[in-house]
Amino acid sequence: VGSFLGAGAAGQVRAGIFKPNNSKIAIKSISIYDQEKRHQLMNDLTALLKHKGSAEDTMTCPFLVKLYGAFYDEGSVKVVLELMDCGSLSDVIKKAKKLKTEEPVIEEPILARIAQQILNGLMYLHVIGHQIHRDIKPANILINSQGEVKLTDFGIMKELEMTNQLVATQKG
Repeated sequence: VGSFLGAGAAGQVRAGIFKPNNSKIAIKSISIYDQEKRHQLMNDLTALLKHKGSAEDTMTCPFLVKLYGAFYDEGSVKVVLELMDCGSLSDVIKKAKKLKTEEPVIEEPILARIAQQILNGLMYLHVIGHQIHRDIKPANILINSQGEVKLTDFGIMKELEMTNQLVATQKG
């Protein structure tokens, strides 16, 4: 496990190397001693596994972060995910504000492309997966240096019985 990448409510994320193909990965560490975190971890893993394709294509939706696997280590579950090397949308906005002082900080065509990919991921979850993310925020939208935008953190996701079902609660 390598350098620290960030932290959220559930735990922290560090960089690593996936030895079978020598690719860079992110390892999310979540303590199992907190009941709420365990529940969110199960939701997260269930959602990622539901949308995981075969070993060849790894993921059926290019707008959701890829899951490589998970394992238990010293009181925590380590979730191995693809590394999105630019970090979260929140990180990108902070970096852009440091580099550019005048408005707009991020140009409209770039924002349009980011929004398109976010909406594609949400549509996939809703139409194909019959799920609602319920925690869309800049910290849960990841970006890589190829311009790919992917959703992550499915801890408070809601399963629907049908696509047009309404939910009675709000989260996130």
